[in-house]
Amino acid sequence: MGALRNPKYERYAFERALLTPKQQAVEAAGFGAETSHGRRSHASRLDRMPQVQQRINELRGQDEEMLREKRARLEERLNVVAFGDILKDCCTINEKTGEPEVDWNKVIANGLSVIISKFKFDKETGQLTDFERDRALDAIAQLRQLNGLDAPKRIEMTGKDQSPLIPDVTDEQRVKALAVFLAKLGKDATADSQ
Repeated sequence: MGALRNPKYERYAFERALLTPKQQAVEAAGFGAETSHGRRSHASRLDRMPQVQQRINELRGQDEEMLREKRARLEERLNVVAFGDILKDCCTINEKTGEPEVDWNKVIANGLSVIISKFKFDKETGQLTDFERDRALDAIAQLRQLNGLDAPKRIEMTGKDQSPLIPDVTDEQRVKALAVFLAKLGKDATADSQ
């Protein structure tokens, strides 16, 4: 089939092949839906188009390219979580209170909203009082694992009672074992060793 002629349809199909949620795929494809309802409508319309569905299935069959793209997106997200700094990039100090204040428009503009995992609001005023971010050290550990930079795993060389996993075998026992093995194959151990 190949790429769809409409670049927005092609981008939507690509995003859906990557398992991007429908509304985010609509947004990434550049459809101008301002509301959640508008994005859902666009997604429903696109999902009913046979050529779009066919292209999604075709793209899903391109395993290497899809895996490469998924890995790149995962790495990008983990980098934001690991190294994104809301305080440095999006805060100012309130002159009256001396407390940091987050400019949430800057958080969104800098792509840092993905690292916020929890909000706390004041019940009476509705004002944001606190937030939690994803754990940067966990993201760094996942990046290290993703890039094969983990420390080597420990391999136990002894049994539970500290005895060797491979028992000590004498040369005489090895010769006997080899003779039995070769006899099963129909060969003479003494003839092969000369």
